[in-house]
Amino acid sequence: MPKLKRSPDDTSSGTDFIESLDRGLRVFELFGIDPRPMTLSDLAKAADLPRATVRRILFTLERAGYVANDGKLFTLTPRVLALAGSYLSSNR
Repeated sequence: MPKLKRSPDDTSSGTDFIESLDRGLRVFELFGIDPRPMTLSDLAKAADLPRATVRRILFTLERAGYVANDGKLFTLTPRVLALAGSYLSSNR
């Protein structure tokens, strides 16, 4: 699985930058790179983040309804389509 890394130029060193949000989006984007269900280890390795960080991100995404977990594998849920709908609604 390819790693999804941000280059130093992609992040802001200012106080307005939210690193945790950036990490969460990085994990979220991994589901688009590889459509198969992935384990926590797969995602942590691909995102180049600690497993504990990815576990917390996945837990948050699961509680929000964007990710499903069968005990080992994680997949996106249809709720992610609401994000696409928001984009389409805002770009008329």
